[in-house]
Amino acid sequence: MTKALLRSSKAHLDSEKVKKELQFLIRSGGVKTITSKSKRIGLESSSAYSLERKGTDGYLYLYDSYLQDPEYKNIIANIEKRLRDFEIFGKTIKLSSFTNPKVLIEDDMRHGIKTVIIVGNDDSFIRILSRAADLNVTFGFIPVGQKKNHFAEVLGVPLNEKACEVISARKIEKLDYATINEKNFFICYLYIPAARLKVQCDESFTADLRQDKFEIAIANLLPPPFESQRFQLHPQDGQMEIYFRPAAGGMLANLMGGKKKKQISTFYFKKILLKMEKPALVIADGRESKEAMITIEINKKKLAMIVGKERQF
Repeated sequence: MTKALLRSSKAHLDSEKVKKELQFLIRSGGVKTITSKSKRIGLESSSAYSLERKGTDGYLYLYDSYLQDPEYKNIIANIEKRLRDFEIFGKTIKLSSFTNPKVLIEDDMRHGIKTVIIVGNDDSFIRILSRAADLNVTFGFIPVGQKKNHFAEVLGVPLNEKACEVISARKIEKLDYATINEKNFFICYLYIPAARLKVQCDESFTADLRQDKFEIAIANLLPPPFESQRFQLHPQDGQMEIYFRPAAGGMLANLMGGKKKKQISTFYFKKILLKMEKPALVIADGRESKEAMITIEINKKKLAMIVGKERQF
């Protein structure tokens, strides 16, 4: 052999020797392997989810954008620690104001996601479910912070990291929801402070309420905003309740006065049409709009939701 060939052969042999020594060290525990892993729980991760426990469904965590504020840093860290303790791993996505949550969820459903956990507040809860309630997944809720978290109390879910215990227990209830004007989904409540209107209920009867202004509320997961302590929630009975009473300042309210002013009429429905005399303020799940006509119809499909033992229904 030439000297050059010998040098080349020796270099090759030295390389193999080093490789074998490294492999031995790895097997013996002397060297830790470094692999490219996606983060399982964390605000910075938006890569593929990872399941660590056999038999656990795929989880998708949707974080609202307000959680990037430094004041929530420790809360989020505690939540993620509890989720790791319970081995509830999954993919995480930070939502922006331009994000369509339904598109995100549908995309991950094709990769095995079966459970979607909303991390945020009432606004986050409604924003996601108003578009994605009809998807074939189970939803959960981790409410973060003290503000705007009324739905959590109704669902029996405590705030911040304590909510992880409810997620881990995975008690699922099937809830009613409806469609408004064949577009968005209606989950919790609808409120009209004052309107003259006609009501058509289940195509079986019509009520003409145009003689005076009425206050109207439809309750499902939250009671109406007036005298809410009087009402018990029934979000699983396959129908919704609509409540009427003379609006404050209206002729009937002034004539009735006293205790009679608080009299409330109630109807149950699966489909209802509200036709206002003129466009009126409508608050549906916290979203305000001016509407002249509203159609609300209960969906046959139920919403699968993880709830706590202290739920209010």
